[in-house]
Amino acid sequence: MARLTIAVLLILSLMAIVALCQPPSTIKWVDSYNQALKLADAEDKPVFIYFYSSKCVFCKLFEKYILSDPDVSNLLNKKFISVAISLEENGELALSYEVVGTPTSYFLYPNGTSIGYIVGYVSKKQFMDSLRKVLDIVGRNTEAREDRGVSSSTTLSESRSSYEKLIISIPLAITAGAISVFSPCILPLIPVVLLGKGLVSRRNRLLALMIGLTLSYTLLGVVAGTVGYFLKDIAEEILYASLIIFGLILVSDKLSKIFVKLSSYIPSSSRLSLRGVPGGFMFGAFIGIAWSPCIGPIISSILINAVVIGSALEGALIMFTFSLGFALSLVIIVKVLGDLASKGRKRRILHGKIEELILRGRKLERVFGIILIILGIIYLMGLGRELELLISSIFSPK
Repeated sequence: MARLTIAVLLILSLMAIVALCQPPSTIKWVDSYNQALKLADAEDKPVFIYFYSSKCVFCKLFEKYILSDPDVSNLLNKKFISVAISLEENGELALSYEVVGTPTSYFLYPNGTSIGYIVGYVSKKQFMDSLRKVLDIVGRNTEAREDRGVSSSTTLSESRSSYEKLIISIPLAITAGAISVFSPCILPLIPVVLLGKGLVSRRNRLLALMIGLTLSYTLLGVVAGTVGYFLKDIAEEILYASLIIFGLILVSDKLSKIFVKLSSYIPSSSRLSLRGVPGGFMFGAFIGIAWSPCIGPIISSILINAVVIGSALEGALIMFTFSLGFALSLVIIVKVLGDLASKGRKRRILHGKIEELILRGRKLERVFGIILIILGIIYLMGLGRELELLISSIFSPK
């Protein structure tokens, strides 16, 4: 009896150890692809095929943050037959489904007919939406369920979502906008052009100016995004190389001085009327365009992002964010210089403050230039997608 008790305890201990060694995911995986097809046909459930690779970083992230999520695993266990396929062990099957990378999530009708697929890491919300979409398709598409053949598959979720596209572009744009005001051929003009027009004492006109400025840059984003839409991927490598070139201009004092000298001519704004709010709006729209040559490397790098994304709406969003950063810095500087002027400070002191701001801005430009160079190299090496996925996996909702 004692021996039997010991044997039972040993068996239970081994079972506990095995259970603890199981992966954290609670998804009920079936043993093989063929078994998944048989169970799906018998239970009238769609099939979820998870293609993965042991060396895939994003597969591990997908398994840890998405497939291990209780909401995801519960829905898969209740409504799907799930099978995990390793590319190293079953490459021929992956090839038959034209899997080009991992992780890839493939979905089949209960009879084995293809429904669609998702390539790459996606957020929990995207994956859950795709699962519900599959269930909806299976529920109403009875013809495909009755036919036993191979049908064309569609992408259930974009491999590169809008969130992933913008996760680098938006922070880059607002930073670029904030830095742009410190340009050596813009900052010295602020006391003359803005303070001289009495904008500080007229808040409605200052607000109208900012709206006009924002609108002009946003329209530039629409144009850049539209151009990118028609160019598609034709000039992507050239655009990424341009990021490196603009980065070098910003980092190098010599190249930066040459560029400032070439773009130092600013169309005269003294003739523009600032009568009322409409005048402030028109003036803001004017300086948005007129000052662009001074910040050529910075604004061009952001417009390149809009072109690469290739969407008028997202291009507008990127440049709108750029204009917010620009407007915020502009308002702060106008306020600081306005306070100095109102206290009767001498022109020499005001000029010294401007020089100090220019030097600080130059340091920020160098840092921004280094970031552009690094990003340009990463994208030219074909690692941009991985960078976007890595950042989105950190900040996206789990």
